[in-house]
Amino acid sequence: MNKKSYIAYRAYGAEQTLCPNPVKSIEPKKKKIIKNKTDLSLIKSFLVVLFGFTFFLAYSAYAEDEIFYPSEENDGWEIRTYSAQTVALTKQGHFSADDKLFFVMWPYEGDCDFADVGFFVYSEKEVEDHKYIEDKKFIIKVGSDAYYEYLNTYVVANNKFLDGFRSFFSIDSYSLDSIMRSFGSTNNFMIQLTDTNENINQIIEEEGMETPDDILVDEYFDIKRNVWDLQGLEKYLLKTISICEPRSLVADAIS
Repeated sequence: MNKKSYIAYRAYGAEQTLCPNPVKSIEPKKKKIIKNKTDLSLIKSFLVVLFGFTFFLAYSAYAEDEIFYPSEENDGWEIRTYSAQTVALTKQGHFSADDKLFFVMWPYEGDCDFADVGFFVYSEKEVEDHKYIEDKKFIIKVGSDAYYEYLNTYVVANNKFLDGFRSFFSIDSYSLDSIMRSFGSTNNFMIQLTDTNENINQIIEEEGMETPDDILVDEYFDIKRNVWDLQGLEKYLLKTISICEPRSLVADAIS
């Protein structure tokens, strides 16, 4: 993944930023990655996150999940587990409630201080092969309409859903401190799938981002933008940690 894909919102065309120290990059690396090998290539780093999300999605399709905080009772926030492998904090979207924002922790890997971040996008576009965009790179605009950053994202899974298909996008893995400083800095957090243009191509080059695959967003997605109300993020992250940590201790005792 892009080492510079930290979420420090930059207002392109403006001079102000939301982060108090926007030039200090937030390394989007999981603790286990840093501990095992510090010189991982961008591709290897991406594969670690990709494997984690793929396992999470595959397992969750069949596992008996345990819901601790149901979304209907917690303003769209939900905390659930998928066996002992994951603890996931999710938030319903504003434009499409099923298009959730995910923060996934891995207690059995000792990762209660980091979370994999991703989101769902549902589409009813008629396409010849919705599976074609799996593993493809896209560009997203994240933040708000006034203050935003461009990041790389990848389609980890893409499956038939209702009258269309639903894609699961992986952004990266971040420390919880980084998540609170970035996601927690705005109540209405926006993600928008974006086609490249001359200006964005310049930003990609300047930031050392990965060039997205040659796919037009409009050809696959009828809704390209969603907003999540992140009021209460810190509260529910702490609740998620309180569920993750005992499982991590059990894993340490077993190992």
